[in-house]
Amino acid sequence: DGYDVTLKYTFKADVGRFDFGSNIGIYNHYTHVDVPGDPRQETVGKSTVFNGTIPRWQSYTTAEFTRGNYAGFLGWRSIPSIIDDEDGANIGSFNSLDAAVSYTFGAKNKWMSGAKVSLGVNNVFNKFGPQDPTIFSDSNVDTGTYGAMGRFIYIDVKFKF
Repeated sequence: DGYDVTLKYTFKADVGRFDFGSNIGIYNHYTHVDVPGDPRQETVGKSTVFNGTIPRWQSYTTAEFTRGNYAGFLGWRSIPSIIDDEDGANIGSFNSLDAAVSYTFGAKNKWMSGAKVSLGVNNVFNKFGPQDPTIFSDSNVDTGTYGAMGRFIYIDVKFKF
């Protein structure tokens, strides 16, 4: 059991509009039983063979700037350190940054009117999740929690009809 928290704030200034947001997932309890009749084992804040990595919390915080047809975006993903359930080792925290810029074509451009072109980078600094080889033998990291991809550069074009 746990809960999710979403925070949002918008600030309009002479230079443009700023939108800030944060989504935070918090676990109170996440338990498992090895064999029927055994006591429940708490796995929040740990990496385990049975439940993978269950951080106490994780968040994704964003800042967006919009001015006319231009926009910019920053996103910060944060996962705190955990404890390896096998050997009690501290497995470090994980942070990654996403960034993007975009332009939306206005009515002046007949063929591109309403189109939005974005250039972005997910995981700007090419971070990989913290290694935990006693629990995860394939890649030495929980790719289900931290992701399997490093830096990802993209161009996105959207049209409105």
